[in-house]
Amino acid sequence: MQMHNSVSVKDISEVLGVKGHTVTRRANKENWPYQESTVRGGKKRLYILDSLPSEIRNAIAMHRVAEELNQQTALEQARLQVQQLEKSIASHAGKQRQEQTEIDNALFKHKRECDAKFNKIARQDPKYLRAKARQWAVIGYLQLFNTSELSKQKARAAFANKVNQREVAVPPNCIEWLPKLHGRHDLSAGTLKNWEYAYQQNGLWGLTDNYGTRKGQSKIETNDDLKHIVLGALISYPHITAKKIKQFLAAEHPSLNIVSEKTISRFVTNWKHDNQQSWTFMSNPDKWKNIYMSAAGSHFERINELNQLWEMDSTPGDWLLEDGRHSVIGVVDMWSRRLKFYVSKTSKASAICQLFRRAVLDWGVPKGVRTDNGADYVSDQFSGVLRDMDINHELCIPFASEEKGTIERAMRTMSHGILDLLPGFIGHSVAERKVIEARKSFADRIMKSDEVVEVSMTSEALQELLDKWTEHVYLHDEHGGLKGKTPFEMVHAWTEPLRFIDDERALDMLLAEVAGTRTVSKKGIRFNNYTYFNDALFSYVGRDVLLKYDEQDMGRLYAYCDGEFIGEMLCHELIGISRQEAASAAKAKQKKFVTQQAKELREYRKAIVKDIPQAVIEHRISQSKQVASFPKRGEVYTSKGLEESAKAVDVNQLTEQPKSAAEKAITKRVIASLTQPVQHEPSISEMDSRQKFHYWNRLNKRVESGEQVSEQDRRFHLGFQTTAAYRAEKRIHEEFSLDIEGELNAEAK
Repeated sequence: MQMHNSVSVKDISEVLGVKGHTVTRRANKENWPYQESTVRGGKKRLYILDSLPSEIRNAIAMHRVAEELNQQTALEQARLQVQQLEKSIASHAGKQRQEQTEIDNALFKHKRECDAKFNKIARQDPKYLRAKARQWAVIGYLQLFNTSELSKQKARAAFANKVNQREVAVPPNCIEWLPKLHGRHDLSAGTLKNWEYAYQQNGLWGLTDNYGTRKGQSKIETNDDLKHIVLGALISYPHITAKKIKQFLAAEHPSLNIVSEKTISRFVTNWKHDNQQSWTFMSNPDKWKNIYMSAAGSHFERINELNQLWEMDSTPGDWLLEDGRHSVIGVVDMWSRRLKFYVSKTSKASAICQLFRRAVLDWGVPKGVRTDNGADYVSDQFSGVLRDMDINHELCIPFASEEKGTIERAMRTMSHGILDLLPGFIGHSVAERKVIEARKSFADRIMKSDEVVEVSMTSEALQELLDKWTEHVYLHDEHGGLKGKTPFEMVHAWTEPLRFIDDERALDMLLAEVAGTRTVSKKGIRFNNYTYFNDALFSYVGRDVLLKYDEQDMGRLYAYCDGEFIGEMLCHELIGISRQEAASAAKAKQKKFVTQQAKELREYRKAIVKDIPQAVIEHRISQSKQVASFPKRGEVYTSKGLEESAKAVDVNQLTEQPKSAAEKAITKRVIASLTQPVQHEPSISEMDSRQKFHYWNRLNKRVESGEQVSEQDRRFHLGFQTTAAYRAEKRIHEEFSLDIEGELNAEAK
C-alpha cells in the first residue's frame, strides 16, 4: 500500500476483491475525499483512510493485520529451517571427520605394511636400487617445486628436461636405474607424476617393479557393477577425484568398496586416455571445439591506462652486422602497444638501462615493468634502478614465455615488418621463391636462440631504421588487439597527466653501471686492486656499500649505503682515465677482425637495390608527418633513488678537474692491467640451490675454524640454512649417503 493514512484504488480493489473501476464509480458517487500525487504518465488518486466508509476501513485494517501475521509466520519458519540446517551440517561434518579418521588410519596401516614389504628386499636387488633411484627423482622434482614458483606440472617437465639434458648431477647409484632411450636418459613428466602418486600412497614399495596390476585386469575392469558406478560418478561429476569416489563407495555401495584410491585413480586416468574425444566432449564442450585454446585479452584485462605496464625482452637470435654481432632489445607499452628498440653489442644490463632511459624520456615513467628471469633483467643494476624509482618489477614464471607474449609478438612483427627494408634480403638476382625462403628463414631464425642472422648494414644504420619503422610505420598501423585503432591514436586519446623526469642527469646517474658491493675499511674501499677514498667514509667503516661507475673517469666511483648517496670515491692514481679509453686496448684485436670482415661484407652491397626500401620508408615518413602530435600533459616525477642520484650529480659537477699530463702518464700501465683475462666467479644470487649448498659448506668450515668472513657471507651463512633449498639438498645427501666432502674436493680441483 502507498501510505499508512491513504490508499489507492488498487489497494481497495485488492482488499474487497472487486475490479478497480467498481471502486472508482462508488468513490465518485459517494464523493470520497482524496489527494492527488504525481506519477509517471499523469496523476494518481489517494483516498483518505479515515474518510472512507466503515466497512472498507475495517476490511483494510484486517488485511494489514493478516499481512503482519503472515510475515511473522514466515520469519519463524525461516528461523526453524536455519536451525535444522545447522544441526544437519554439524551432524554431516562429524560423520565426515569420523570417516576421514578411519580412512587415515587405514592408509597409515597400509603404508606400514608396504614399508615392511620393501624392507624385506635385499639391498643389492635391482628392485631396491631402481626404487631408490625413482625416489631420488621424485624428491628432486619436489625440491624444484618447493623452491620455485612453478606449478607441479611445469616443475615435473622442467626437472625431467634437466635430467635428460644432463643439467642435473644424477648420483652414481641412480644413473643406471633411471629410464633410458638409446643410451640417454629419457625421463618424462608423466612418469614423474606416476612415481609421485605411487610414492605417496605406498611409499618405496610403490616404486618397485611389477607393483600393481596389468592394464585391463584391475578389479574395476573385471567387475561390471563397480565399473558402472565409477564411470557414472565420473560422468555425473567430471571433476570428481578418486578420493571422493572412494568415499562414495564406502557410503552408498560398501559391498563394492574393494579397491584402493590409487586403483581408482589409475583406472580413471587410463579410461580418460583411451576415450579422449568422448571424455572431452562430455566434460568440456568448448575445449572440444578447440575454443579453449584462445587466450585473447587475458594479458590485458587488468591494463586500463597508459604506462601502467611495460614489457621488455631481447631477440633470442643475434644480428651479424658490419660492426660485429649485436642484439636488439625491445619495450612495449601494454595499453597503447607503442614500441621502442635499442641495438646493442650484447643484451647486457647497461644496454637494457639505455633502452629504458630512452623510453622514460620519450614516454614518461611507467608504474610497472614485466621481464623474464634472465640474468640481465634481474641484475643489480636494472632491478636496482626500478627499485629506486619505485617501479614495480614483475617477473615471469620460469619456463613460461607466454607470460611476456606481447613483447615477443612485437619482436616477431618487427622481424617481418622490416624485411623489405633490410639490405641483403631484397634485390638478389635469384628466383623469387628463393628470396621468399630467405626472408622466412630470417624471420624464423631471429626469434630462435643460438641463431645468427647476417645483415649488410652497421648497428647505427639498423638503429636508425628501427626508429623510423616504429615511429612512422608501426605506430600508425591498425592493431587487431586495439580493435582496429593505431598505437598513435591510443596514445593521443589518453588525457590524464603522465609522470616525467625533469632532471635528466639524475636519471643518468641512477642508470650508471653497478661496479659491485664492497665493505668499507679504515683505509677506504679496495676495488680492482686500487684504493678509493672519501672523508665521509669514516662513519661507514665495516658496512657494505654499493658502487657505481663513472663512465668517463675510472678514478671516480659513486657510493650508496642503504639507498642513500654517501659520497664520491676518488682514486688519485687513476683520476682522468676514461673506461672507454682503457677498454680500447682489449678491443684492438676484435676491431682488426671486424674491419676485415666488414670489407668482405661490403662486396654484397653491389647487388642491392636501394630505391625500393628507401621509397617505402620515405613514403611512410611523409604520411606520419602529416599527423600532428599534441604535447601530453605531464607532472614532474621523482623518487628517493632519483633524489640521491641528483646529489651525486652535484658532487660530480663540483669536483670535476681537467686531466693533467702527469695523470695521463699512467694510462698505459692501467690499460695493460685491465686487459688481462679475469675468471668470472658467480655471485650468490646467480648460484643454483646445489651451488649454494656447496658454497655454504665451504663457508661453514671457515666459520667453524674461527676465520673472519664478510658481512654478506655472514648473513648468507645464517640465513641459507633456514631455507627450503638447504633442507632439500641436505635431505638428498643424507637419503642417498652422498659425500659432500668428496664433491667439494672435486670442485676445488
